[in-house]
Amino acid sequence: MTEHRIYADHNATTPVRPEVAREVARALETWGGNPSSPYASGREARAKLDEARGRIAALFGAEPDEVVFVASGTEADNLALRGLPREILAKGVAISNVEHPAVEEPARLLEREGVRVERVPVEENGRVDPGRFAETIARGAGVVSLIHGQNETGILQPIREVGRLCRERGVLFHTDAAQTAGKLPIDLRSDPFDLVTIVGHKIYGPKGSGVLLVRDGIQLRPVLLGGGQERGRRPGTESVALALGLALALELAAQSRAEDEERIGAVRDRFEARVTGRLSGVRSLGPHLPRIPGTSYLLIEGVSGGAVAAALDRAGFEVSTGSACHSGSPEPSSAILAMGIPRGLALGGIRIGFGIGNREDDADRLADAIERIVSEERGKKGP
Repeated sequence: MTEHRIYADHNATTPVRPEVAREVARALETWGGNPSSPYASGREARAKLDEARGRIAALFGAEPDEVVFVASGTEADNLALRGLPREILAKGVAISNVEHPAVEEPARLLEREGVRVERVPVEENGRVDPGRFAETIARGAGVVSLIHGQNETGILQPIREVGRLCRERGVLFHTDAAQTAGKLPIDLRSDPFDLVTIVGHKIYGPKGSGVLLVRDGIQLRPVLLGGGQERGRRPGTESVALALGLALALELAAQSRAEDEERIGAVRDRFEARVTGRLSGVRSLGPHLPRIPGTSYLLIEGVSGGAVAAALDRAGFEVSTGSACHSGSPEPSSAILAMGIPRGLALGGIRIGFGIGNREDDADRLADAIERIVSEERGKKGP
């Protein structure tokens, strides 16, 4: 990130750890063979790819064959839903109404193909009621997909409760853990999850890296057509360098997870206390709910969130108004509207995502800048 600027949008992406960047560079220089080739350089590349697969599997209580390398969270989510056998999809799909577009859009495609999709609404606090999913499952479903940490609000969904409901009823369960894998514990053996999306660039790893954890016994057909890589589930030559970089990023995150969660959460809480204590008409979403460490979503009355974010950018602070996947949209976030927030207030939303490089001084400076900018924006409108 640019020097002297404060980056506070770690939900959009994270800077690559220096150790990870060095590992990727070393791998690019050292293991350049095609992992599918039978000769020496190919065998060496295959060995390093298998090593990365095993390291990632160990972090999530999985077997190596349950790790499918992909290029993004979007690809993983598409594979998790669209790659399921037709007999499962024919039973129906259930998702929440605050899913990332990488789940919502495949669900819409399945609807156009004749699959019944039900969307379970969140409560006013931004969390789903597991009982609502139980009712939906009772009407018939082959798979349920529920985001772990909502990418805009940061609010954590009750994935284990919903996962247990699915397990009891023989329904497959997928969670998009792009925002939480490496930050919060996930274990494929002990947790009631069948498919889990994990993304490298959200956890200080390289962009273009990710995995879909697929519990043994679940059949997936590829959503891309090509070769038979990844046990026939994801065609395309695997990147050994990105796989090794992802493995290292996840290992480093696991080593400092508890410490990072506590420290980043403290920075977030300090920021929220300062900005809401100094400005009227400002509140954070879900302050008393479980949230992604470091994530704060502010609703600011009487201003445009886009205008505030743009002014912060000019002042040297990088935040957003919501998901980077549909930034620039003049419409308020659908996830915020789903919580019953009035449209006018939702337009005043900004998302802050603190990360491992942020300190308390960053929180103070950002809060002070928001106070100044919001006061200026409100002043433009007069009394």
